[in-house]
Amino acid sequence: MQEQLAMNYIDLTQNKTTHCVKHRVVKIVNREGIQGPPGKDGLTPTINPSNGNWMLGDIDTGVQACGRPGKAPYIDAEGYWCIDGESTGIKASVKGDPGQDGYTPYIDNNTYHWFINGEDTGVTALGKDGLTPHIENGTWWIGDVDTGFEVLTRDMIPELLSFENVLCFPTVGNPKNLYVDSSTNELYRWSGMAYKRFETPYDLIDCGNSADAALSQNAGCNCNCGCDCCNP
Repeated sequence: MQEQLAMNYIDLTQNKTTHCVKHRVVKIVNREGIQGPPGKDGLTPTINPSNGNWMLGDIDTGVQACGRPGKAPYIDAEGYWCIDGESTGIKASVKGDPGQDGYTPYIDNNTYHWFINGEDTGVTALGKDGLTPHIENGTWWIGDVDTGFEVLTRDMIPELLSFENVLCFPTVGNPKNLYVDSSTNELYRWSGMAYKRFETPYDLIDCGNSADAALSQNAGCNCNCGCDCCNP
């Protein structure tokens, strides 16, 4: 049987005399049609800034974009939390009575452990014994660590010599000695070529041309202390 294109209808012929309806069925054959043109772009929903409703184009959908404001909970006269007039059945906590005083820890005189309410915590209150410094090869050691600090012996302690002023210092000093200018209470040492003044315990500064020149020229002074400059 030759297939016919689908006309997609049913021919109904009504017999007005008998009021019967006769049906003539036409065979329908479905075939894939031709794809139509692309549809138009849809509308992106927006929010109406005046009422907060969703909009589709110029159409107000009447649907709110934001939820309704929530209800703040409150405590009713019976002490229960309520929301929007309804009791949640949850009792609101109230301020309780003051707690009991705690226990002050103390050190046991026998074990030297910390005790709390008569219970030994097992934690000692004493620190571990430290390490006693000792001398090895002329330097101080702490445990197995060499500090690198030399031991100060008696022959390393400089002799402190006081003079009336710097002009009374010996023409040639001894680098192992320290020299004091009594007029200014300044401290000097002999560098091997000249006297150097201590600005701080760590810094050495030249004492100046006056002292160097006076000593190098073996100039005299009037202190009569018996120093080299008084006895050229």
